[in-house]
Amino acid sequence: MQYKKINIHLFSLILLSVFVSWGICLHFDSLANNTSLDFFTRLNSLLPNNENTLLVALGSVGTFFLLKIAFQTTISLKFGLIDGTLAFFLSFFTVIGGFFQANPPSSNLSVSNLSILFGIVKIIALTTLLTSTFISITSSQIVRQFHHTVNKKRNPYFIISIIILLAWIPYMIILFPGTGSWDTVNQIAEFFGTHVHNAYPTSYYLLQSGMSTLSDHHPVFLTLFFGGAVKLGLALGNPLLGIFFLSLFQCLYAIGICVFSIHVFRRMGMTAHTEKVLIIFYAFSPVFPLYSLFVVKNTLYGITIFWFCLLLLQFVQNSDETSHSISWILQVIVNLLLQTITVKYGLIVASLTSIVLLLSFRKKFIRLFAILAIPLIIFHVGYSTTLKLLNVTPGDPVESYALPFQQTARFVKNHPNDVTKKEKRF
Repeated sequence: MQYKKINIHLFSLILLSVFVSWGICLHFDSLANNTSLDFFTRLNSLLPNNENTLLVALGSVGTFFLLKIAFQTTISLKFGLIDGTLAFFLSFFTVIGGFFQANPPSSNLSVSNLSILFGIVKIIALTTLLTSTFISITSSQIVRQFHHTVNKKRNPYFIISIIILLAWIPYMIILFPGTGSWDTVNQIAEFFGTHVHNAYPTSYYLLQSGMSTLSDHHPVFLTLFFGGAVKLGLALGNPLLGIFFLSLFQCLYAIGICVFSIHVFRRMGMTAHTEKVLIIFYAFSPVFPLYSLFVVKNTLYGITIFWFCLLLLQFVQNSDETSHSISWILQVIVNLLLQTITVKYGLIVASLTSIVLLLSFRKKFIRLFAILAIPLIIFHVGYSTTLKLLNVTPGDPVESYALPFQQTARFVKNHPNDVTKKEKRF
């Protein structure tokens, strides 16, 4: 009899897990007559069509373990109601937001019975998943350890990392597989062999025979990284898995730098109370997870610059010890590399910062020049050589002329009689 009860309980959990995973994977875009121009709709239009079978299967496995932990955890009725209410409101507004994203006000908005059913199923599924997630997180041993030790002694960096990650998981669920920019879509499209003109149409004249679909409008190495992740997702059955890998990577990268900042501030004499406040700020301020889940080159660059500022702070605090630290030198070199390959202006920012540092610490000029300038020169030469070897289409300089274009347009509008025919033809 006991064995039969266990089987029924296990079978019920499996069915509920499949229902939750399937419900979350429902998309309003399929009901929107392809009128949506959001990130994922545009991405999917540029890639082969895929079934969500693997995505549902993976989601079902993860949901099963969360539900199992939640059902085995004993909590008070008050605590359960708080978890459930919070999960419901998050789910409700997430689903409503998804519906209006797929049916923008400019389109012919029509609410069918099927779309209402889709919404109800998604709300129930997401509420169930979030409630079990909240219960599993708050009842975990790591959270309890953090709660008991935070006022008594410093927590290990690994524990701090896990605490921040657990606090960000609800955002990862709600925004799965992440958010993105059209710039990212264009980079992925170029990786898969599409010449992109709609974002920068003046690039037509730059295309020459034999040129690659890869463009230097965005950093090429980052385009290969984004495209490679999506290609991996395609190989696993769905490109959204590739986007999730990218958003997860950015979150782990951001958490690593947040924890590194705590390490730096500890070395500077930060008190245990201030550290606790900073950990809570990193974990529960929505700015950090929302920023980290936005898959675009500027997110990676922003995190890298935060890391660079911490490295500079270490140097300013103790230049003698830091400049001879192998760990610090390697971190600076890797950081400079990331700056140069994440955004086009990264090399300029890194170069100007290095010049200021060289002039401010003249006694260490030779050592700093070897640490800062030589890697930047090598990176720049290597990047330029790679562009030629891959026949990469040069980036259009039009964006750097935005201010002159606006000034010219203003002059022509306000002083049309002062413009000659030759100037107008030009």
